[in-house]
Amino acid sequence: MIQTRTPMSKPVKPVNRNIYLSVEEQQYQTLQARRAQTTCRSLTEYVRCLVLQQPVTVNHRNASLEDLITELSLARRQLARVAAALTESAEKMELASPDGLSDWLERHQNERQIALAHIEQIYQLTKQAAKIWLQ
Repeated sequence: MIQTRTPMSKPVKPVNRNIYLSVEEQQYQTLQARRAQTTCRSLTEYVRCLVLQQPVTVNHRNASLEDLITELSLARRQLARVAAALTESAEKMELASPDGLSDWLERHQNERQIALAHIEQIYQLTKQAAKIWLQ
């Protein structure tokens, strides 16, 4: 019997019997959706595992972690904007006359408060995520 190898060097026996299965379109879509939630690479592999009662590894998505990542990404982008504004403000200060110092100081304080608010938001999000994960 000839054996082939997959990319992971696992021997695979050749398939020598075919079984045909007819399903309605909605059933087919359901099978595809369920297969997509597993580690099976094809619908054939998924159905074979089900029929032969072999274990199927299902990928579970963690919604709370995804929400945290989304919020942290948004906060990171906002913080990057604030950091850029602070850098630009400091550069303008170097070029400004002494008369513009009070205006610069006021803008700097406002931008600093925005940055601190974003840092506090990141702190709260990470604290919330840790609380969820430690339950």
